[in-house]
Amino acid sequence: MAAGGDGTVSAVINGIVGTTIPLGIIPAGTGNLLAHDLDIPLEVKDAVALIAGTHKLRKIDAMRIGKRAYILNISLGASAAVVNETSPKNKKRFGRIAYAWTVVVNYLR
Repeated sequence: MAAGGDGTVSAVINGIVGTTIPLGIIPAGTGNLLAHDLDIPLEVKDAVALIAGTHKLRKIDAMRIGKRAYILNISLGASAAVVNETSPKNKKRFGRIAYAWTVVVNYLR
């Protein structure tokens, strides 16, 4: 199981990629883009019910850069800086809008 956002899920996938170990995802992050793409409910109790109930397994693509596997995307430059500089406090308080706020603050600097 991976309970978190896309970064957490990516880190867990890095540890099991290339195996037959299934991964249950409990979306608990800011964007939860992978959960959205896979039609996993965003409410924790509903995601847990899906994992515990009848479901189907699906394979997903991952990309390998060096020795690490990633899902969704990897970025450099301004995009990576925004993700890195957006505080967990702001993500929890404002959700995805926190990233936009970081962009505005950096632009005004």
